[in-house]
Amino acid sequence: MPDSGVWGAALGAVIACVAALILVPLVLRMRDARRADHLLAERGVPADAEILSIEHEDYEGESRLALTLRFSGPGITLFESTHRCGASDYTVGDHLAAVVDPVTNHFTVRTPR
Repeated sequence: MPDSGVWGAALGAVIACVAALILVPLVLRMRDARRADHLLAERGVPADAEILSIEHEDYEGESRLALTLRFSGPGITLFESTHRCGASDYTVGDHLAAVVDPVTNHFTVRTPR
């Protein structure tokens, strides 16, 4: 029968593999998000985001909104995307200020409310 050192090493290897399977994708997503934010700051252009629809969501016990937005502006190909926020006093047809990367359509929305 193997001694406890072998079992300990095997358990350590299993834990390391599981941690790698969880942490590697997380780190890669974080890296991609930082790169997208950097590119947005570098080449983002002002845009208009019109609210097309509003859906209420429950997220971890908090009420949030999922806004379907249509983005337009100089140098931007018209596109739609969803933005989630905690504000609740928007109506369909409202226009929000946004910044869009015209290459990737990565965006940020300025929500004053």
